[in-house]
Amino acid sequence: MVTFAAAETNPSAISASSTIDLPSFTIAGVNDCVTPPASNQLPMFNALQSSCKNYLGITGGSHCQMANSNFFCSVGEGSCSPSPTITRAQQHQIIYSYLNLWLDYYLKENCVSGELFEALKTSDNENVTNSNCQLCENLSLTNSSPTILFNVTPNPFKEVITVKSDTKTHFEYRLFDLKANKILEGKAINEIQLETSFLSSGIYFLTVIQHQQKKTVKLIKH
Repeated sequence: MVTFAAAETNPSAISASSTIDLPSFTIAGVNDCVTPPASNQLPMFNALQSSCKNYLGITGGSHCQMANSNFFCSVGEGSCSPSPTITRAQQHQIIYSYLNLWLDYYLKENCVSGELFEALKTSDNENVTNSNCQLCENLSLTNSSPTILFNVTPNPFKEVITVKSDTKTHFEYRLFDLKANKILEGKAINEIQLETSFLSSGIYFLTVIQHQQKKTVKLIKH
């Protein structure tokens, strides 16, 4: 179940949420002045009985920008505050970056998408995230190990990225796009440069595997 800027209703949607145990993804706009998260989406999220539920609060995101442009919605939203501080396209990009991976995990049982969803959530310092679970937590490899030390530069990148291990040992790497498609993979010792001029602008994920442990970082191409 996925909800976008869901509103409290009569009968109560918050009360009804307590009867739902489906995997759930609650998406809200932090600057939503029509259905503010504090009195709408957050109480619903908290009431859900799902064993795996996720919440995304888009910083600067608004109510009407959850969907395509609508005159009547915009008129109503224009009478309250705060106003959105990001564009509709930016808000949709944030939604898609999370939702595509979440749906791919649940509808196609793609564990890589689950891993990338968790990596995106962990590395997101701009938006509000909350959950009571971890997608693909029963992995044979340990995720986000502090013993894996490496640098990826530059980030954001354009033509080339350099992956360098701080421990000067063998490591494996895998580069994924937002749909969990594997773009590049290989092995290296200490350092490798990856040519990326063929990639389009957007968000990517680099997973490094070392000593049977792995860590994933989010990359942005301009």
